[in-house]
Amino acid sequence: MRYWSRLDETTHQVSFGIFASPFIVSCIPNADLPENVGGQAHYKFTPMQLRMQLMHFMEDLGVQVIRGCCGTRPEHIQALAKIANELIPKVREPELETSAAYIYGTQPYDQDNSFWIIGERLNASGSKKCRTMLNDEDSDGLVSMGRAQVKEGDHILDVNVYYVGRDGLRNMHELGSRLVNNITLPLMLYSSEWEKMETGLKVAGGKCLLNSTNYEDGEPRFLKVLEFAKKYGAGVVIGTIDEDGMARTAEKKFAVAQRAYGQAVEYGIPAHEVFGVFRPLVCTYLYWY
Repeated sequence: MRYWSRLDETTHQVSFGIFASPFIVSCIPNADLPENVGGQAHYKFTPMQLRMQLMHFMEDLGVQVIRGCCGTRPEHIQALAKIANELIPKVREPELETSAAYIYGTQPYDQDNSFWIIGERLNASGSKKCRTMLNDEDSDGLVSMGRAQVKEGDHILDVNVYYVGRDGLRNMHELGSRLVNNITLPLMLYSSEWEKMETGLKVAGGKCLLNSTNYEDGEPRFLKVLEFAKKYGAGVVIGTIDEDGMARTAEKKFAVAQRAYGQAVEYGIPAHEVFGVFRPLVCTYLYWY
């Protein structure tokens, strides 16, 4: 993880990243914001000020890589080189919070005061209003539908652009691009076609869920969705459907779930990113992880 900014704006971000990330953390600050002095950009942080602040980042927070950005001069870098040879970064013990994410933050899977709510109004298969807006290419209307679900307390937005006669790949690209910059929720990309899933993953910043995959078309498609989940760091929703169709008994559902879970984990998907879907009735869902 890398951070570059003003030091006084970076401390909170670095602290959060160190708390949450198992990766190497680097900090590349400016020597403060530039001020216009005599028509020239002037950065007021001295080499000693920069050095003292980054000493704090290394010794107290656990930053492992330091460097200078805008406004730093050779004497700033010399000061950093000295402490880089002398200091040992604090040993970090990051705590993993299982969650989906959007470009502005995270949405934990565990909700203390609620179950995890999936907003499905942007699902063209179940919403006539969504289909109409897709057909009319009303992107603003679709974004407004997403915003309404944010206000109502949903935790993730299900996005399904399937509509007969429409270019699903283009729709997924355009809607995903609009949502990621206007909605403060992660996305669940819903499609039976892995090409649409990948199109959405390419434009959706953060960490998505893929809804869904199963064995209806055999293992190749199942593994293809796992491939994208692993490549893009997404969670995956798995239906209890195999080559014989929908599992109709508890025993068959459990058997399919065991098969899918075992294969997903063996493929390299973290166990907490594997979701299962049971369908006791057509519209009744129970998500597990």
